[in-house]
Amino acid sequence: MDQNDNRDPGGPGGKKAGRAGPRRGGAGPKAALNAAGKARLIEKARQIVYQTPPLRPEKLAACKEALEQGAYEIDSRKLANILIAELILKR
Repeated sequence: MDQNDNRDPGGPGGKKAGRAGPRRGGAGPKAALNAAGKARLIEKARQIVYQTPPLRPEKLAACKEALEQGAYEIDSRKLANILIAELILKR
């Protein structure tokens, strides 16, 4: 670039590429829809948490001990059937 050339190197004719015109403040329709979607997700998560049964410490301790001893076994068919049933029921 020549030192006498005082154009901005951002684009043709010294103009920078990007949005035309000033940026306006405020939330547009997309932001409002996004906020509404987030609110629905938060409410759904809250419902799931409230519907989830509390952990039973005695059951958890037994599982942890079995895992540590290498004695914890999972019936993969039973687990698969439960997962499939859950997926079908949620539709």
